[in-house]
Amino acid sequence: VSTLSTWAPGTLSTEITNLVKDLWCRNHGQIDPAGLKYAVAKRASTFLGNRQHDSHEFLRILMDGLHEELNRVTRKPNYQELKDLPSESDIQAAERWWSYHKSRNDSLIMDLFCGQLKSEVRCRKCKHVSKAFDPFLDLSLELKGTNVMDCLNSFMEVEILKGTERYLCPECKKRTESIRQLAIWRWPKILVLHLKRFGFSSFGSRKLTQKVMYTSMLDVSKFVNHSSTIHYKLFGVINHFGNANGGHYTACCMGNADSDNNQWFEFDDSQVHAIRSPIDPTAAYILFYQRVT
Repeated sequence: VSTLSTWAPGTLSTEITNLVKDLWCRNHGQIDPAGLKYAVAKRASTFLGNRQHDSHEFLRILMDGLHEELNRVTRKPNYQELKDLPSESDIQAAERWWSYHKSRNDSLIMDLFCGQLKSEVRCRKCKHVSKAFDPFLDLSLELKGTNVMDCLNSFMEVEILKGTERYLCPECKKRTESIRQLAIWRWPKILVLHLKRFGFSSFGSRKLTQKVMYTSMLDVSKFVNHSSTIHYKLFGVINHFGNANGGHYTACCMGNADSDNNQWFEFDDSQVHAIRSPIDPTAAYILFYQRVT
């Protein structure tokens, strides 16, 4: 908190510092986060007023804004478009992309939330392979399957790009049918999983209410590109109840994710209750995991 406290009044960093201080220093009573909401609204005017908005959109504006304010890089190198180097291994390419990203983006937000995504696209005509190693702050997962691991598996499945999604092949010099596959190259300290419950159809916006089971521990070792084991511990959940046109958000959070005391609390507007488990497979919208190994 002390590293954020020197920022000007009304900035996201100042407002979230004040909010965290209030949460940890006050023994009772309700805390009004109006200052933080107003700071977000200054960046995105759609958040003015009292209408309900998407919590994932709010989270991304908050994270992006905090990163901009806390970025340790004061003079960014000129932007450059990174391209494949034929002689590079994946390890060398990933490190080059990561170093470039860090040369322009270095903040507490990046330290905690930023991972690296590998994207590989293969032209089905000439077999040319293009690779990219982009950073990410969260993963948006389609609801394909009955649990979070199913959703992660689907995220990394081979996908055929055809029709309007055809790839512009640099060798063929035209758009061609291709194969794309994603993989997590670098896993973050805090993994944020956004379950894509909202979408659009010919009948308008809709919400998917299918059950997606999740557990307190998440083992992603099967997705790791080396022999290491990686485990995450669930410490926060944002729930949405209702439909695509309106509803109600609640949040569940572990009291102290670093301790063995796994007491959970539910935050529902002005009410806070101790609960045994945060799991609600039809309402879970955003999951927050802390890396433990």
